[in-house]
Amino acid sequence: MASSYSYVDRPVDKQRAHNWDDLKLFAVAARTGSMSAAARELGLGQATLSRRIASLEHKAGHRLFDRTPRGLRLTQAGERALPFVQSMLQSAQGLAHALAAQDSRPAGLVRIAMPPGIAETVILPIVPELRLRYPELGVELLASAELVDLVAGQADLALRSRAPTHPELVGIHLFDSGMGVWASPELAAQGLALEQMSWVGWPQSHRHIIQARLLPQLVPEPRWALRSDSFVAQLEAARMGLGAIVMGDALARRVGDLVKVTSPADSWPKEPAYIVLHKDLRRVPRVRAVLDFLQEKVQEWEL
Repeated sequence: MASSYSYVDRPVDKQRAHNWDDLKLFAVAARTGSMSAAARELGLGQATLSRRIASLEHKAGHRLFDRTPRGLRLTQAGERALPFVQSMLQSAQGLAHALAAQDSRPAGLVRIAMPPGIAETVILPIVPELRLRYPELGVELLASAELVDLVAGQADLALRSRAPTHPELVGIHLFDSGMGVWASPELAAQGLALEQMSWVGWPQSHRHIIQARLLPQLVPEPRWALRSDSFVAQLEAARMGLGAIVMGDALARRVGDLVKVTSPADSWPKEPAYIVLHKDLRRVPRVRAVLDFLQEKVQEWEL
């Protein structure tokens, strides 16, 4: 049953200017399709977001969303308004990129989106070196398995396993990594068959992560020792010998303490890694500095 929210369409008051920030809220709500998801992304309370969207609708003189039990659905007016709002936001973002490209030195915040495993165990340890080299740089590390919208400006850089296809994005190939079964030296030395091993991995809700999809190819019914949505917890459990873990070879070699178990996983195709960014950000000193730094570190690691 739809929400009891009511609204009466009214003539537009041309004297009322639309709040620019509220237009951004409208675009995010339209993209996420959920008031709660949009509020989380924007860092607002759901009640605040709902009130500001309602204010925007009031000023526009049209209801932009239908509130349903399954989330937000654009009305006809909302569908007509969305492309114009998106175009305005892209133009504003382009202006911000163009002005940032005029900066004389790397300074400011760079938002980097990466899977939790790499973010927490590989990138975080090298941030001090980056800051030592560029003291005016700050890093916002978005450690999540969810994809961010780079075109909408949710992050400056993102690690992806596929090259981008969107015309506004560019991808820079970093390395290719095999996938394998890894375990503590003590567990690996037991010489157990894969079906006899205990396992550490992702919960069922994280089937979108490649490691969670690959394990059933080896062991249809794994004997779970630990499932967690925290990669750090998984890694520590594997180091403790609690169970074997499926992970990228490049990452496993970087974190150390684990050995690769001989298995059919050796024949899995390699996964490429790309740093993806908006094409306009290549000229922005703060983003360019971080990108060059990451490429330099990857070469040092010989992944």
